[in-house]
Amino acid sequence: MKDPERLGVSGTDEERRLLRAAQAVRVPEAIKDEVRRAVEARLRPRSRRWLFVGAGLLVAATAAAAVPPLWRALHAPQLQPPPPAPGPDQRPVIVPLAPPAPPAPSPERPVRTHPARPPGPEAHPPRLVEAPELDLDGFRQGLIAPTLPKSDRPAPTPRVIISRNDRRDVVLEVTSTSVRGQVRGAQVELTLRGKQLTGRIGEDAVSINIFARREAHGQAGGRELGFIFTPTERGWIVDASLPDVGGRVRVEPELLSFRPGCDRELAAVASQPGLYQGTCSDDTRVRIWLAPEFLEPMARLVVLGMLLPEPEPILRGQVRGLFPPVE
Repeated sequence: MKDPERLGVSGTDEERRLLRAAQAVRVPEAIKDEVRRAVEARLRPRSRRWLFVGAGLLVAATAAAAVPPLWRALHAPQLQPPPPAPGPDQRPVIVPLAPPAPPAPSPERPVRTHPARPPGPEAHPPRLVEAPELDLDGFRQGLIAPTLPKSDRPAPTPRVIISRNDRRDVVLEVTSTSVRGQVRGAQVELTLRGKQLTGRIGEDAVSINIFARREAHGQAGGRELGFIFTPTERGWIVDASLPDVGGRVRVEPELLSFRPGCDRELAAVASQPGLYQGTCSDDTRVRIWLAPEFLEPMARLVVLGMLLPEPEPILRGQVRGLFPPVE
């Protein structure tokens, strides 16, 4: 019994707690006496087997009675020793508390809905109106290039207008292949087919062949017509040989000139392409507008060579020209 006594004095707290739990188990004296009397009554000299059986039963009963306290002692929670008291020089440590949990959201109040009113006998089911499809391509195009409202007025006809303050204006309707109008009372109808310009000026039949960009030759009422083309840095010069005049016309983007008829150049108007205007040395104000659709370049030079140069004063009234004399 010395070992248990030494264990109870020098062991750890856990060991001493287990030892105390084992010693606390006691077998009642009545059980001991009853077991002893039963063993002695059945014990015979010829057989000692029952003696061992009784002793085993006594030991088993004792062990069975001691198992539950030991099991509870082993699984009992271990007590933590209390923290030591702070010394006089030791400051207490303040541990911050955990932040409070956010309040639970309040349940949303249900929205009251009114029950649908059943349709009366006179009610009709609603009609479904089909929505028009969205024109995305037209919408994008409208952002890039806004469409202007359509006008009922027809587009103006391209024209060539020769205006002088000392006589009546010359107005011709033109396209890329035709010229129509009046010049000094004579009707002009010319048509361009390929490199041939044909038609009529007054009563005279006109036929002029254009040879590339070098020259053109033809007739008007049996009289010879000739044109020579000379390129410049920005345009062309045409030298015309007509029945009553030998003239020159120069056409460039910045200027237009013709002789005889005006000895000064006409300047282009920047805000209106194709428009030239100026004042001649005799104070005659001239304004000429050439539509962009006015024939192709070489045929345009041929027609301007016939329209713009004025007849020579010495031949006026003696040689019949393409157009009647100036009124």
